[in-house]
Amino acid sequence: QETSYNADTTGFVESQDDIYDTGTATREGFQADNAPPPPPPKTSQLSSQPDDDDAPPPPPKKGPSSKPPPPAVPQRGAPVAPPIPAPLAVPKPVEEEDMAGFQGGLLLKEKEFLHGELSRKEAEGLLSDAGLVDGIFLVRRKGDKFCISMGCAGQFEHHIVSLQGSKFLLNNLPLVQDCYTLTDVVRHLSLEKDQVATLLTTPVSEVSAF
Repeated sequence: QETSYNADTTGFVESQDDIYDTGTATREGFQADNAPPPPPPKTSQLSSQPDDDDAPPPPPKKGPSSKPPPPAVPQRGAPVAPPIPAPLAVPKPVEEEDMAGFQGGLLLKEKEFLHGELSRKEAEGLLSDAGLVDGIFLVRRKGDKFCISMGCAGQFEHHIVSLQGSKFLLNNLPLVQDCYTLTDVVRHLSLEKDQVATLLTTPVSEVSAF
């Protein structure tokens, strides 16, 4: 086979079929003396990416903010409700009987328990008709004195109330609490068993007796 020379190439080649372009290889085992080395193989862009195991974790998702929302700002021209004032404390009226130092107890008017002249039997009959519960009572006139007729444990009691100076006595003995009116006496005996078997609880008025 005839050997030829090509001026565009460097060196001899065996045949026309073996002529190669600059920078390319000829047949296996033959290469021009001044041929540049073959370019490095191109690396795929996919191969340059890190594996899934080496990939950094995705950034955490931002959840809802824990900060409280800002207070609502009223719009201009919107009516603003005035603050509700606190209710004022109303002082309890001072009763006349409170001036004597009583705290609690029956606060009655004389017409709710005072009767005219009654005998003992008449008084006991009124108390029986009213139920004769413990503490039921009435006050009846007895000359220039008064008498408290009351019921306790199904029995009757009668206690004389008299005035000495400006204070009332019970059975001719001073009361533990100074009493200046019959209302004071009743109120005191509804708080203290002062010479009586039980506290006064239920008045029997002259109107209710008829």
